[in-house]
Amino acid sequence: MANQEHLTILKQGAAAWNIYRSSHSTLRADLASTNFSGIDLSGANLAGAHLLDVNFTKANLSEAQFDGANLTEANLTEANLTGASLKQANLQEADLLKANLSYTDLRHATLIKADLTDASLLGATLLGANLHWANLQHSNLVQADLQDTKLREANLEEANLTDANLQGADLAQSSLHKANLMGAKLQNTSFLQANLEEANLQTSQNLTVLQLSKAKTLSKIQLDSVLQDKLTRDFPGSLPEISDRHEDVLG
Repeated sequence: MANQEHLTILKQGAAAWNIYRSSHSTLRADLASTNFSGIDLSGANLAGAHLLDVNFTKANLSEAQFDGANLTEANLTEANLTGASLKQANLQEADLLKANLSYTDLRHATLIKADLTDASLLGATLLGANLHWANLQHSNLVQADLQDTKLREANLEEANLTDANLQGADLAQSSLHKANLMGAKLQNTSFLQANLEEANLQTSQNLTVLQLSKAKTLSKIQLDSVLQDKLTRDFPGSLPEISDRHEDVLG
């Protein structure tokens, strides 16, 4: 149950809360299971707060601090988290459907099984974050920093990863069906058993045929011609639609 003193002060707004927080430097706010739907807490310092199962639907949380906070199973549907800091925050199984996380700092955050469908993570920093089993379908990850992120078994179908940094990311068994990875940095990115059907990897950087050969499916994938020819030559049968066309020509 939420601490009533914390709740009373926070509902007065971010300015009142931050003044209170500054005089209680070791405070870990307890606001679990509270309904903050539509509230404006932009700039609030909620670092380390206990926010389990909190309802932040359509709340304005831009520039707020949630470093180390527990937001497990929180409802952040359509919340505005632009520029917020969520370093090492726990967002496991959180609902972030259509949330705006543009330019947020999610370094080393836990987002296991989080729902980020249609969310905007434009320019967000997710260095070392754990997104195992996360749903990022249709999400905007343009220019996002996903270095060393754990995206194993994540759903990235039709996600926009244009110019994203995925160096060292683990995308094993993930679905990138129809995802856009144009210009993405892919050095040491793992595509082991990943679904790359109809994905666009044209102009991507540091991508090798060995990485692609480990994917589960490459059907209708879009590649630069040099890489596509090398993949067809070195791993015949990996692109069945191309192999079939070559057989037709030879026949």
